[in-house]
Amino acid sequence: MSLHSQATVENTSSFYTLGETLTDRPVYLRSHTPNVTVRLVTTPPTADHVQIDQRLTLVYEARTAGNEVFVTQRQRLNRTNTSTAGETVVTTARMNITEVALTVARLESEIGDAGQIQVYLDAESRYDTSTGAGSLRHRGPLRISKDSYQIGHGSVEDELHPTESLVRVDPAKTSSLPFPILGTVIFPHTTLVFALLSLGGLVGAGLTVVFANRFDPDRERAALHKARYAEWISEGSLPAHHPVNTAQLNTLEDLVDFAIDTEKRILYDPAQGKYAVFDSRIVYVYVEERI
Repeated sequence: MSLHSQATVENTSSFYTLGETLTDRPVYLRSHTPNVTVRLVTTPPTADHVQIDQRLTLVYEARTAGNEVFVTQRQRLNRTNTSTAGETVVTTARMNITEVALTVARLESEIGDAGQIQVYLDAESRYDTSTGAGSLRHRGPLRISKDSYQIGHGSVEDELHPTESLVRVDPAKTSSLPFPILGTVIFPHTTLVFALLSLGGLVGAGLTVVFANRFDPDRERAALHKARYAEWISEGSLPAHHPVNTAQLNTLEDLVDFAIDTEKRILYDPAQGKYAVFDSRIVYVYVEERI
């Protein structure tokens, strides 16, 4: 995953030609390139089916002199949610730097001497494959001065699948142990597993089978999603019955999107497995499946 920028020269100068396209420059001149397009690019490493959800968000943070964040304002620029089999996914958003600078000035006037406003681009690519799910993220600072601006380009390695490594073991330092269910298994002598299974092979095999039977991919995926969105969720108690004005969402991800867009937190009731976001006149709810 990588974050790029591109701006078209809108005014002639001694350095640029009118209409010239500038890409990933370390600095842009505001008088000549007042508008810039940012691009979030993700290329899956394999041709396997991957569901990718990309978001570009402009974040304004109010920080104290000690660099502690006390207020955050997020502006969703664009989102792409698509299925791909190896093709590159690109999400773009156009920004007017003058408008961003005016927003910074307005926010700084509101917080006064409590601190200063810092701006950055939050580039996130969430992925879901047949073997797992996760996310890639890059935070690109946006620094604006009187005459110029800088964008923090960068990249995160697209590790959509766990890597595998081959370890070769000396056959003379291994032993074959027979198991009623697993069959013959080879273990290096140096491992604790070898010692334990030598003493209780049948018990170990039985535990392996029991654990496998209890593993549920849907439950594990739900736990992964809950951990991913932990920063937006607080635990508490919710009423057993929904109020009249209730909207039930299909996924926790949809509820998180709503919470981010409205800058609200999600309340989670573990006893009911219920998540809720309270708006002024309606409650948005997601209820997890109990297994």
